[in-house]
Amino acid sequence: MHTLIKNKTLLVKTIALLALTGLAPLQAQEGKADRSGTNPINFTNDFRIYNDYRSLSSSGEDSQNVTTMEYRTPFADGKWQFRVRAYANKLDVDSVGLNEFGFGDMDMRFLTVPILDMPNKFAMATGLEVFMPTNSDDALGNDAWTLGPQIFLVKFLPFNGAFDLIAPGYQYRISIDEDGPENKVGAHALDLFLLKTLNNKQQWIMINPQGFIDDENDIEFGNIDIEIGSMLGKDHGGQSVYVRPAFAFGADRPYDVSLELGYKYVW
Repeated sequence: MHTLIKNKTLLVKTIALLALTGLAPLQAQEGKADRSGTNPINFTNDFRIYNDYRSLSSSGEDSQNVTTMEYRTPFADGKWQFRVRAYANKLDVDSVGLNEFGFGDMDMRFLTVPILDMPNKFAMATGLEVFMPTNSDDALGNDAWTLGPQIFLVKFLPFNGAFDLIAPGYQYRISIDEDGPENKVGAHALDLFLLKTLNNKQQWIMINPQGFIDDENDIEFGNIDIEIGSMLGKDHGGQSVYVRPAFAFGADRPYDVSLELGYKYVW
């Protein structure tokens, strides 16, 4: 009970801190004409649906298919962005006789940009992500309410303009209410986002190395995602498609390779 009260106090303090941060008058609305959905601090209305197929790191033909529906919208005069994601999860691990299909854990995020210094081509974003135990089966999620405060920096036109932006980020995830000690969460997520757009932002290439450290389960692994996308139509009609292969590494990796196919509509 003491731990639960302590974690709920942490939740209140985190939300209060983010609320104060959001009072900053700076807004990340530079480049509103960009409807590719690739700039992480360009707050637009955004609907996405994508499927990620993963070849799991285990014997046999084990695999996982995760279909995600995602919605983003700005609020508070564009100073904040809200994002929510829902998952349909198909898990086939024949090596242990596990075959499940159902809903995974939903998550939502609140993001703001307290620092936007365009003369120096620099920005800082902070946010809070909430992971909710909505999984229909234990194998398809984690039975815990989890918080994920995060911060990332954005540098525009780095390396003499070789990229459009580079954005290193960090998130710490901690459970505040879990169904048993086996569901306790304490983990670090790190990533580096490199974006290059082409043909007046009609196409893009994104490189995204990531690292994950799970303190509770003593797990460490990384992966590298490479995304190639294109707008649909010369007028940038807000619709785009992309392909995103990923390669995992480390002895604790949960999969070997994955392939994500996605559609976005930004308005």
